[in-house]
Amino acid sequence: MKTSHVLLLLVCFASFLFCGKLNSQFNLGLSINKVNSLAKPNSRMFCAPDGNLTYAFGFVSETTDKSLGLSLYKSFTKLFLNVDIIYRSSKTRYMIKDYTEEFFSPISYLDETYQTFHIPVIAGINYKNIKLGAGTFFNYHLKNDNALGKTFPFENRNRKLDTGVELFLGYKLFNRILLQIRYEKAFVRVGNHIYYNHQSTRILSRMDNVSFGVSVFPGGMDK
Repeated sequence: MKTSHVLLLLVCFASFLFCGKLNSQFNLGLSINKVNSLAKPNSRMFCAPDGNLTYAFGFVSETTDKSLGLSLYKSFTKLFLNVDIIYRSSKTRYMIKDYTEEFFSPISYLDETYQTFHIPVIAGINYKNIKLGAGTFFNYHLKNDNALGKTFPFENRNRKLDTGVELFLGYKLFNRILLQIRYEKAFVRVGNHIYYNHQSTRILSRMDNVSFGVSVFPGGMDK
């Protein structure tokens, strides 16, 4: 998805939330986050039907260079509800060792880039300026691109939706700024959308993250 399309979608969503705020007293904010992957490097071996070793395929690292979007917040005295829609641009690096030509062949590295809407739904409690919550998240994948199928006999079966659980710790400043740290525990494993011989390459590592962020609510937060 082009950047212009992403911005248009965010603007439309902002307009929708603004109208919702007038009717239900939700507060609209802007959010930016620094995402750090907790997924650990791991690899698997694959064989041909005759049992001969063919490839080693593994996960090396994941980085997220963009994570920003909109935040919808509502306070219920001692409780709160927070729903975000965050656009993320990320890159995953894989390693592949080809045993079909020679056993001591060099390791190749390929990058996969993808764009995602990360949508966490968090509920929790207020204690003075501290906010503690938990909930679930949905990752809707907009675009996924890698060169695996062009270079090696691996198939990229793009997944559109992944889910997981999220823990939340926040601190409110001046009733308009929310500092936050989040832990994302994904239900999906690394490489579950990449197949070899009709078998998913699911690696033991999961796409877990910890993020540090700030959300700004011009109209205030808790009433």
